Formats: sequence, structure tokens, C-alpha cells
Amino acid sequence: MVTCTRHSVVQATVLLLVPLFAAMERLYYYVAPASTAYGLLFLADLAIRTMLLPSERNDNAPVVSPAMRFVKKSFNFCLDIVAIIPFDQFLPNPQPLLLLKFFACRNFYYKLKKSPLFAAFLNYLDEKFEFSQGHFMFAFLTTFLLLVLHWEACALWLLGRYNNYADWVDASVVLQERVLAQYIWTFQMAIANTFQMSYKSTDTVQQCIFISFVVFASLLYASIIATLFSFVGFDGSARLYRQKMDTVNEYLRYKQVPEVLRQRVRDFYYVKYKGKYFDEVGLLSELNVPIIRDIALWNCSDLISKVDFLSRHENDGRDNLFSWQIAMALVPCYFVKDEDIFIAGEEGDSMYFIETGECEVIVNGVSVTRLKEGSFFGELSLISGGRRTATVRAAKHCVLYRLAKDDFNEILIEYEDVRRRIQLIYQDRLKRSEKQERRIRILGVPKQNSLSRSVATGGG
Repeated sequence: MVTCTRHSVVQATVLLLVPLFAAMERLYYYVAPASTAYGLLFLADLAIRTMLLPSERNDNAPVVSPAMRFVKKSFNFCLDIVAIIPFDQFLPNPQPLLLLKFFACRNFYYKLKKSPLFAAFLNYLDEKFEFSQGHFMFAFLTTFLLLVLHWEACALWLLGRYNNYADWVDASVVLQERVLAQYIWTFQMAIANTFQMSYKSTDTVQQCIFISFVVFASLLYASIIATLFSFVGFDGSARLYRQKMDTVNEYLRYKQVPEVLRQRVRDFYYVKYKGKYFDEVGLLSELNVPIIRDIALWNCSDLISKVDFLSRHENDGRDNLFSWQIAMALVPCYFVKDEDIFIAGEEGDSMYFIETGECEVIVNGVSVTRLKEGSFFGELSLISGGRRTATVRAAKHCVLYRLAKDDFNEILIEYEDVRRRIQLIYQDRLKRSEKQERRIRILGVPKQNSLSRSVATGGG
């Protein structure tokens, strides 16, 4: 987390100062020191990430293939090298080449969100001024707009230099001013150019660049306006979610809940609603039973099909009814990363299906396997009861479906064939479990692959 703070501070100075050094000719003497300093900082950061923190990654990032991961890492490494090398030291026109340092700022927003200093600042605003999510979004977009205008002002001056200020009115007067006065003038021109197009250029390249800035900044400006009026917008579910989160934050602030626990609560609501608030129970209660069954089956059919004893193929007209009943018995539940879903030794009364996220299986304090989307665990407890043989922890934010033993047994009253099949499965699993216990007693340490397979298929 401290590393994220250092990264975000350095990258923020790059985003602010490098365009100035690259544009203003009076700042020419700062180019070489700035390039050397930033190059060394980026080189040290690359060395730390490569040698000391090889496992640092975003646990909630999408899972990609090894080949794609290699291509991505190689591409990012090349961008880091380009940002490190001081091209301005041995190539002509050194000032614009300083802009290559921007490549090292491509993950600025991610690092900023991970920074504890930035989190403490947001918490201070929340405590002092009772900011809502709408306030934070408005502040973020406004700051981003000012940053874009800053870049445009520097681009105006840089392009004017290479055009010998041919299109500038009173250029000779402006060029005699101090650097601060020059920057204020060009920033004013950037604002006028963005929102009124008062600045006219006869150079085609400048026209294209200015038009791009106008389009982008106008869209950003429209986003700010949309944020201000979001509470009366068309996205009703997103508006309700923001209102709910404002209420949650007010409650947490009133109860003086620690920041770490506050973040867990916010993460829980994000995992559950994904930024869209729906009263699912109220919506479904208005529908008729066939529609409710079909929706439940649509949500869970892929998960159910992966469990052998939850599939029925007797062709007696009740196969779909059995699937419907199982789907209706599944209850969604949500877990934040690093939360225990259940702990070894607890009384088992349910099994779980992973819709999104990953879970980690832990035996005797050792992680033995990771279960991904579409996996299930805990079915032995569903079949036979007993205590959990492993701890299962959310390795990422997870959305699970829970099938309780009592609900399952109530369904089985109507399906004797499924009950008999489950008894056979249980006997087979019991034999495997006894074999595993004998291996543990003889060798002292369980064989990792065998134990992982046992737990992953129901040892919990």
C-alpha cells in the first residue's frame, strides 16, 4: 500500500509537470534533470516490481491465458523501458521527448485508488463534510477536466512554438511575459478554445488536435452535468444504488465504524449489487410461479448441471420439476475477499456453488487448492452431515449459491430414486475419505493433489 502511495505521487507530478517542461522553452534547463530523476525513479520501481514483488497482482482482474498474460507483461515492460530511457539526452528536440514519461502513468488511477493516503483523504472529506458518492464523482470529473485543460494549454504552446507563433495575436507581447503569465494566457486560450472555439488556427495539424480536445473535453463536461442531475436521470437502478450507499455511509459514520470495516461493508454492497440496486424479492413476488421457476432455473441451471446427484433423467415427467425445485431452493450469498465462508470443525448443513469469483481451500493452515467459477464444495455435508473437514475462504469477491440440507431433504421426500443414488455416492465418498485418513496416519502429511481433489469434490 505504501508503494501505491509513492507511485501515485510520482505519477501525479509527471502528469502535471512534464507537459510544462515539454512545452515552455524557458523551462528548457529543467528537462535534463527532470528526465534523469523520473528515469531513475521508474527504473527503481521496475526493479522492485520485478525482483521483490513478483506476486503482486489484482486479485479481481479477469482470468487470462498464460500466453495472453505473457504478451501483456511484455508489452507493459516495453512501455516501462521507453519511459525509463532518457531519449531527450541524445536525440534532437529534447523537450517534446520528455512526454514519453507518460507511458509510466498508464496505471495512475489504479494506484491512486490503492493508496492509503488517498483513502485517508477521502475518509477525512467524508467525516468533515459528509460527502456522498455524487459529491466524490463530481469532484473527480471536475479535477479530470482541469487536468485535460492543462494538457491542452501545454499542447497549444508547444504547437505554437513549432509554428513560430504564426497564428497568435500579439505573440510578441506574450513571449516577453514571465513563464507564469504565459501559462495563464495559454490556459485561458485552452478554456476558450474548448468551450467557445474563439481561437482559430490556419494550420491543419493544429486544427485536428484542437478539435480532438474540444470533443473529448465536451464529453467530459457533459459527464459532469449528468452527474449533477443523476438523481433525476433515467438510470433508476444506479440512482437507487447511490442513494442506498449514501445511507450506508451515513450509518457507518454515525456508528463510528473503523475504516477497514467500512470498506468491507462497501465491498459487500458492490459485490451484491454491482452498482445497480434492485429489490429482487419484491420484483419476483409479483410474478406468477411458472415465471419465477423459469428465472430461478435460468440463473442456476449451469451450476446445478455440474453436480451429478442433482441431475435427474428418469423420463417420468418429473425431471424438470426436480430441477425447478433445486433451483428454487438455492439462496444467493455474497462474500468479500479474505472472508471465511465456513471454518473447519463447524457443523455442515449446506453446500455452495461458485457463480463468480474464486475460493481457497485451507487444511491445517495450508492452502491446498483454489476453486474457480462453476465449482462447488461442501456436498458431503449436504449428503451426510457431519463437521467441515476444511476451511473455505473467498480468494476474490464471490457470489455463491447456497443449498441448505433441510431444504434438500424436503425435496428428496418426493424422489426416492435420487435418494438411492445419493446413498451410493456417499458410500463411495466415504471409502475415499477413509483411504485418505489412513494415508495421513501413515505418512503424517497428506498428499497434496489427493487432498485437494477430495476437498474440491465435497470434503468440506
